[in-house]
Amino acid sequence: LFAADEFARHGQAARAEELLEQAEKRATRIAWLRTAASMADYRCDLPNALRFWRELLEAEPLALDAQRAVTRLLAETQGRSAALRHLQETCRRFSHHVGLHELWVEWARGDGIAAEEPILRELLELNPDHAWAHRELALVFSSQRRFAEAAAELERAASLEPLAPATFSVRAQVALEAANFP
Repeated sequence: LFAADEFARHGQAARAEELLEQAEKRATRIAWLRTAASMADYRCDLPNALRFWRELLEAEPLALDAQRAVTRLLAETQGRSAALRHLQETCRRFSHHVGLHELWVEWARGDGIAAEEPILRELLELNPDHAWAHRELALVFSSQRRFAEAAAELERAASLEPLAPATFSVRAQVALEAANFP
């Protein structure tokens, strides 16, 4: 599978397909699907890439690499709303999964800050000590000119990860926005 992937990455599709076919009988189905999906993606065969990733998700629904790929491929083939619906349904199905909620937040950014806040709040209900989510919520509050709430979220993030460079970066961004607010 490794060789098939490498040949596919370097434009030797025929050899890659030959190796993929040979590996199908020897490798686990999950490993084979990952490689087949990646190879289809390299060829810009998005429907097959999506089909392979979805089959993988049937067996391993919490595989974040597959969730990321399916979300991206849905956005590319069916539109952003299909990708967001997929994430929302998946997060409802696996409401305990922090990584899926993080992915949902990342995709929700494209719909504006108002879309992010409820997802971040869900994420913080799952894990109140999630520093990244506190920083993200601080950015949402700052964008809404809710600077006191942003500062409180930053303090929480800093107490959880005192030396995290991201906390300093977000703190600077919030301070700049506050300074530029009349």
